[in-house]
Amino acid sequence: MKNCFECIILCLATLCSLSVFAQPDIDIEEVQVISLQIPVAVDESGRSVSIITEKEIEDSPFTSIDELLRTVPGLNINSRGGFGVQSDVGMRGSTFSQVLILIDGVRYSEPLTAHLNFSLPIPLSEISKIEVIRGPASALYGADAVGGIIHIHTKARRQQGDGFRTSGYGFYGEQDLFDGDVTAAYHFGKATISAGYKSVQSNGQSFTNPNFTAGVSEVETFRTDFDIESFTIATNIQPSEEWNIHARYAQDERDFNAKYFYTRSTFDESREATSAELAQVSIDRMMETNATHLSLGYRQGEDVFAFNPAFLANQHETERIIGLARHQFTVGEENTIGFGAQFETQEIESNDRGNHDQQFLEGFATGLFHLTDELTTMISARVGDHEVYGTNFTPQASISYNQDRYILRSSAGWAIRGADFTERYVSDLIPDLSPGRNIGNPLLDAEHSFTGDVGFTYLASPSATLSATVFHRSSSNLIDFVLTNSNSIETADNLQANEDYFYSRNIADAHTTGVEFYTDLLILDTDASSIDVHVNYTFLSTEIEDGLRSKYLANHPNHQINTVLSARFGRFSTNLVSQWIDRDGEAVEQINAAIPDDYFVTHFKAGYKLTDHFSARLRMFNMFDEGYQEILGSQMPERWVSGGVQWSF
Repeated sequence: MKNCFECIILCLATLCSLSVFAQPDIDIEEVQVISLQIPVAVDESGRSVSIITEKEIEDSPFTSIDELLRTVPGLNINSRGGFGVQSDVGMRGSTFSQVLILIDGVRYSEPLTAHLNFSLPIPLSEISKIEVIRGPASALYGADAVGGIIHIHTKARRQQGDGFRTSGYGFYGEQDLFDGDVTAAYHFGKATISAGYKSVQSNGQSFTNPNFTAGVSEVETFRTDFDIESFTIATNIQPSEEWNIHARYAQDERDFNAKYFYTRSTFDESREATSAELAQVSIDRMMETNATHLSLGYRQGEDVFAFNPAFLANQHETERIIGLARHQFTVGEENTIGFGAQFETQEIESNDRGNHDQQFLEGFATGLFHLTDELTTMISARVGDHEVYGTNFTPQASISYNQDRYILRSSAGWAIRGADFTERYVSDLIPDLSPGRNIGNPLLDAEHSFTGDVGFTYLASPSATLSATVFHRSSSNLIDFVLTNSNSIETADNLQANEDYFYSRNIADAHTTGVEFYTDLLILDTDASSIDVHVNYTFLSTEIEDGLRSKYLANHPNHQINTVLSARFGRFSTNLVSQWIDRDGEAVEQINAAIPDDYFVTHFKAGYKLTDHFSARLRMFNMFDEGYQEILGSQMPERWVSGGVQWSF
């Protein structure tokens, strides 16, 4: 029955050739996708795009960027505890390492391990929008953009009217939860200065400690406590109509219980503390027929991971410097050509991975061509010289046909990803490594993939949109941790004989096929009331050559349905977000770990507007108290209630 259901969905979607699109209340002819290097209207991009707006961020019951992404079609979030503590975000069935994060155009992804990609130092109240571009983008931004890119745009980049503005919220809830997020900015003359701060902390919920039951720990229970603080300050100066200068400094500090985050060992009593610093500056010159962009970004990260108090903690420091130069000019009346270069250096100092560094240099070109009034194509290519995986060439192309209410689109492209420091060197220097832990492989080859999609969007009316997309990705040399007997591992000499470890390997080829369906209905829209319903469905199927059982590669849902119901009646508003997941279940009895075959989770937020700019709010995470895990062993929160205030003026 289940196979029949999958076939029906695939056939319908293929016949319709529909393509996912952003929210219908956005004028698609006016919204530009900045993330495609050359700014282009969404309806001309030929890409599968979603945009999370500032208003949707304010209305959402979620308190972190990774949680916000749960409502986006094609994305799967595997969280290790909620509230933004730590999450793996995949796109179109990709691994979490195959999604690239950008902040105001600068690559942010962590070179140590992509597990830390969403340790983001940007408060929600400082975000103006989030662009999600599904499909390969290595031709645009280089390695890692296999599943797609997530581009965070901040408010500091926008010029505001003169004066002061602030927005944010403050909540207090069960388990001594405090969640505060505030941004303030002052615009004067040709400059804007802004600052933001976020703090979310709790002593966590209490769970039975399986290690006590196994007789290897004297502690009967453990708590999922966490403490996260983020701070940012930025300035934007526009000395003339041609010039714009933007600079930002941000930092993120977090300390949390990390039990079973990465291992399935009965000795796991992990805690982790991380910090990240971001500094970036960009200069733009915008002329009538050409534009130049220069940017420099610096990311510094520290991670202290204590697997068990009896063992020495793993300590890592990473640095990443990224420089970008881009120029674009118009050809004729509507066509645009852009080209540029990007360089990057990465370094790590670690007591379990060793000290390493690597450098990359790449050049790229992009062209946007209006073939007719309705037909637009975009062609991009990048060539790079990488110290780790040599010279590579990654092209991509997209095409869009827009006529009245119908938009047809298709895109295809290649992508590449090299192993990060963890995949290559994790646990390399730990003597007598205990079984069940991860071990790196310095001989890994780079991943390569090709993705094609086809799509269609139907704008039924200003209040209704129906869309979906069909895609296929073929990948080679995919990297993942595979349970392997130590007798078969030749690159490490610190393992116990005839024991099993999660060994980083290139897993031959894999093929992922997917369908993304999306609909948005504005049922009611008056000055006093509104009802808006978003529904999206994602189907994913991954076939791994040789049938190897990996740790992360196919750790995505088979079926996923997300719904968002937003309603407003006078001064009262409510937002209900639900998610149904069907996936391959998994269990490890010795640590009381189980990912269910399917689960249904709902989150709730209600508010009452006390003034035009100030509201009282109530939130419920996991409203119906569903018991579930998304990463095997990592307990997701049970029902969690909090209340507070929210403002914007």
